[in-house]
Amino acid sequence: MSTAHETVDKILTDASVRFVATGGARIKLDTWDCYLWDVSLQKMPQGAGFRTPYHCGVAHVEQRKKAQCDPYSWQYREPKPKAPSAADVLYCLLSDGRACDQSFDDWCSELGESNDSIKALATYQACCKTGKQLRSVFTSTELAALEVALQDF
Repeated sequence: MSTAHETVDKILTDASVRFVATGGARIKLDTWDCYLWDVSLQKMPQGAGFRTPYHCGVAHVEQRKKAQCDPYSWQYREPKPKAPSAADVLYCLLSDGRACDQSFDDWCSELGESNDSIKALATYQACCKTGKQLRSVFTSTELAALEVALQDF
């Protein structure tokens, strides 16, 4: 486990925030094969929190013995998906959540999106919602500490 993972886990512990990832069903999202996770962040005890879907590629699996990897071996088993870490998920959520710090036009310009696109507007609004949810769970100091911990992730 890297320093970023350990730092994020410590920030969550110090902030009394519980992270849980459940699920791991293999799905097809448009043309992308991926694993779908249901992740939640909740301020303890019973404080603000939210749930969100999290997708990761099919290479995110637990390590297996060589015989289990050979599809022609009698020992072959479908790989078990590896649950995402808090650092994995928070890196993505923080990136999305930064949208609420800028206007739609600035966001479009930064990402090369058209500011005349309904799909881009819907994505921007979803990202802003994520940012507001993160701010309901973490203080600005905690969010800044997470940003620093994950800046080179």
